[in-house]
Parts: sequence; structure tokens; C-alpha cells
Amino acid sequence: MTNELTVCAAASSQERCSTMVSLVSIMMCFGVAMDAFVVSLGKGLALKKTTLRAMLTVGIWFGAFHMLMPTIGWFAGESVGEFIDKFDHWVMFIVMLVLGVMFIKDGLLEEEDESNELTKDLSYVTMLPLAVATSIDAFAVGIYYSASTIDIIEGIIGLGIVTMGMSALGVYLGGRVGTVFGRPASVLGGIILIAIGIIAVLDHYGIVHII
Repeated sequence: MTNELTVCAAASSQERCSTMVSLVSIMMCFGVAMDAFVVSLGKGLALKKTTLRAMLTVGIWFGAFHMLMPTIGWFAGESVGEFIDKFDHWVMFIVMLVLGVMFIKDGLLEEEDESNELTKDLSYVTMLPLAVATSIDAFAVGIYYSASTIDIIEGIIGLGIVTMGMSALGVYLGGRVGTVFGRPASVLGGIILIAIGIIAVLDHYGIVHII
């Protein structure tokens, strides 16, 4: 009887542990995907209108890189992660600053030029830098996965799906606002992108703390 109770207690403890791991994994997915969501919001503001193509394009780009980066992190290990940590915030800052300035310029200029069109571009020219910059944190998640009991396949699929969904939602919401407010919405989108870059640097140096 004692042995049966011990087995039952162990099984119950294992179930609780498994549930906790799943909850941590889900919370991590949403947390890591927040950068992609906010950047997608800014992209939607620049586009000024919502289309299914834009939602899918941004969602697939960000979702794919949020699956690729943790996979690389899982294979790379902690030593590479420490090296990446030294400059990832500056990569984020530079990309967000450049694109943010373009978005603001787009909102302030009356005429359309090549830089205006670039803010609305959904090709690899603009999407690749954005996808890399927003998924650098996901690299560290892969390192965490390698040292935890979280299944890497389950983790990266969940992260990809959550990021894709949140990114598509960000484009949709940004596009709805952009349709109503027009050019000022593009300026707001640029400010949001620049703010993300600044916060990334401040967070790295402990000046502000982002949960």
C-alpha cells in the first residue's frame, strides 16, 4: 500500500512539473513574441491599410525566424550565447533606428519617394533585417531549451505559431489605425520602432528592466 501511495505521489508530482513546464513555455512564447508584435504594429501603421497578404507576409517572416533562431541557439550552446549577448542590443537599436527614421520621414513628406516606398515594402530588403532584429532574443530561448526539460520541437513550433499570430494581429491593428489617421500614424510607427531600439539598449545595461 505504501509503495502504491509513493508511486501515485511521484506520478502526481511529475504531472504538476509537466504542467509548470508547459505554462513556462507558453508564457515565454508570448513574451519573446512581443517585440515582433510591436514592430508589426509599426509596419501596419506605415502600410496604412490592412491586407491579408501583408498580414501573412509579416507573420510568416517573423514566425519563421522565431523558429530558426532558437534552433540555432539550441545547437550553439551557452558559450555562443554569451558572445551574442554582447552586441545583440546594438543590432536591434541600429535596425529600429534606421527603419524608424524612414517611417517618420514617410509620414512627414507630402510626396512619395523611394524611401517612402521602402517603409511599405514587404520584400526581403526590409523584412529580413526586421525578422533578424526581433528574433535575436529567441536565440537565447534556444539555449534555455537545451538546458531545460522543455521539448525543443514543441517549443520552437509553439514560438513560431504564437509569433506568427501576434505579428499578423499587429499588422491588422496597425493598418486599421493607419487607415483612419493616415500619415501621422506612420510617424507614430517610426517613434515606436525607435523606442524599441532605445529600450533594448537600456534594458541590456540595466537602466530599465523589461519583463
